Amino acid sequence: PELARIFREVADVKMASDLDLPTPEAERHHHVCEPSDALRAYMKALGERAAACRNGGVDKTADNILKIANDGRHASLDMRLVDPAANDEPDNKARKVASTVVQHYELGGDNVQLVFCDLATPKSHRFSVYTEIRGLLVDAGIPEAEIAFAQDYKTDAQRQAMYAAARAGQLRVVLGSTAKMGM
Repeated sequence: PELARIFREVADVKMASDLDLPTPEAERHHHVCEPSDALRAYMKALGERAAACRNGGVDKTADNILKIANDGRHASLDMRLVDPAANDEPDNKARKVASTVVQHYELGGDNVQLVFCDLATPKSHRFSVYTEIRGLLVDAGIPEAEIAFAQDYKTDAQRQAMYAAARAGQLRVVLGSTAKMGM
């Protein structure tokens, strides 16, 4: 609060309510996915790791609560993020997201669907939930050219081109992190 007060002494801050700009209504979807048996077993192992850390039986450079929490976050999104040999579960979150996106895509119209995912952003050296979702969408019939990863648009000019393509209906699904699509 103090930093915000000091910042507002030198900044002209306008809130959305001050500007009265037209903004589209977002349609949000929240789905709960039941954990798989593999995830339940992994969470139990994480609990054992945490107990060992709390009891001082583990060198903090080898394992710590922060690493355990991060592993838990990744596993809860998709077990393949912590174990590349893990099975592709039939009811995993990527499949649920893709199914919902396809349902709305098939309704037609020129709406753009934004899919936010802050973990497992596209990287070539490990499993990517983004790539998984794109593959599922393409398999369901959405043209790959209509799907974009916000992380691929690095410069302001590239991002403006992405926004223009979305407004023109050339992009129908954009996947990105909160940092890349939060505004």
